[in-house]
Amino acid sequence: MKKTALILLTALLLVLSACNAQGSTPGTTEKPSNATEESVSESEVIQYFDDFSVLIVGGDIESACGVSGHGEIELGASSQKDEQAPTEHTISLNGESVLLSYVETCSEYLYQETYHVYESRENRVRIRVNAVTGELTFFTIASPIPVNPEHPVYTEQELYDVAYAFLCDKVNDPENYQVTDRELFVEAGLSDELMIEFSRVIEGIPTADSILIYASNGQVSFYKMQCLGLMDQIPPLTAEQLSKIENAAAAKVENLYQNIASKYEYTHLDTTYKMMRMSDGRMAIRCYAVVQVVNSETETSVEDVVDMIAYLN
Repeated sequence: MKKTALILLTALLLVLSACNAQGSTPGTTEKPSNATEESVSESEVIQYFDDFSVLIVGGDIESACGVSGHGEIELGASSQKDEQAPTEHTISLNGESVLLSYVETCSEYLYQETYHVYESRENRVRIRVNAVTGELTFFTIASPIPVNPEHPVYTEQELYDVAYAFLCDKVNDPENYQVTDRELFVEAGLSDELMIEFSRVIEGIPTADSILIYASNGQVSFYKMQCLGLMDQIPPLTAEQLSKIENAAAAKVENLYQNIASKYEYTHLDTTYKMMRMSDGRMAIRCYAVVQVVNSETETSVEDVVDMIAYLN
């Protein structure tokens, strides 16, 4: 689902956090191992969904339809300088070695990852390296990719094949991942770029066990891994558990909009869910509620997206 009208929220802090200025490189990396991740037993998951709270994510809320207030929880990453971290990191980029300098070390509130950030301003490359495993979990190159005269047109299917091959190189069971987001970008003078996200899906609900990839000019120009390969032991939600979460999320939306100005009418259109793991190992559910707001005086409408998280008390 496209979240184009983020009126109630600033962009998700997990994406915009300076620490999340992602970086990992298309070089060879080892596939993630489940050895460092404790499995979550079914009883723990059931306990989680018997006693949880739903909180609105973000800072100050100020929408065009008069809804205002404060978010109830901030999600992001903390940063520090780690004197033990290597001061340099070398990657292979287009057949050449690129030396990157250490920037900072970040720990995320979600995803259970602490990583070192490296960058090369000259090459406009930024990566992050998992502080425990040494795996590259993020890579981005800021320079636009021009059209390759030897292969000026890559079809969307060819770009998909590049992205899927990359997924297969990172996980042992690519057949258990589904496409949860996909968009093709076309710009004159530049190579077409396919953005695609592969996620492990459990009984129809995507998880944070995912990789976001941008493929352009026949190569990967950006990727970000989160919990990749680490959520294969999560049992599915029962119908009763999901119903509890749906009801709690709907009540939170109702409470937020109950004092809306009389000239507005709102409709809670839909809520999508993503299963996540918090930094302390507990499970969480990210809830994205889409609310349509109609101005009866101007007969115009907008869509708000309310970002919420359900987590163990």
